[in-house]
Amino acid sequence: ARVLSLEPQVAATTRRAYQHLRLVCQLCFFLDQDDLATVIHALVTTRLDYCNMLYMGLPLKMVQKLELVQNEVMRLLTGASYQDHITPILRSLHWLPMCYCAQFKLLVLTYKTVNGPSPGYLRERIRPYIPAQTLRSEGEICPAVPSHLRVRGMRAAEKAFSMVECPPHTHQQSVRRLLFWS
Repeated sequence: ARVLSLEPQVAATTRRAYQHLRLVCQLCFFLDQDDLATVIHALVTTRLDYCNMLYMGLPLKMVQKLELVQNEVMRLLTGASYQDHITPILRSLHWLPMCYCAQFKLLVLTYKTVNGPSPGYLRERIRPYIPAQTLRSEGEICPAVPSHLRVRGMRAAEKAFSMVECPPHTHQQSVRRLLFWS
């Protein structure tokens, strides 16, 4: 029986990113910092960002492989050693860890769908939640969760992104702050 897994995709992505990173390492002596950053973004980080929405909900083992590549890129860009902590480097470059990149992309897409110009097929998917009775959360903007009967009647393609939950360690206030900037 075949099992659908993203493990081959993650392995191929990290392998290609490391290949390009080795080539960039050979160039780093001939390029200044700005040109080196441009080459790294063009060859390595674009591979990590491509289709990273698919990486949402992956096991930590697979996400860590992508984060290792990201850490190597940051060390090459900043000249940091392996003993240096990676979190201050992330902050100085204004980058998110790989485990949060897809979540942030989804939150920005949801924000733009709710508040700004967006394609009609996305606006149809996100409907505001209107409670049947008066609640304290009545003034908040919350998306409606599709009913189980509606989800059961959907085709597989329609069902794929009908509802994406935040991971259990993500606090609802921080998600709301990221999503609605309130």
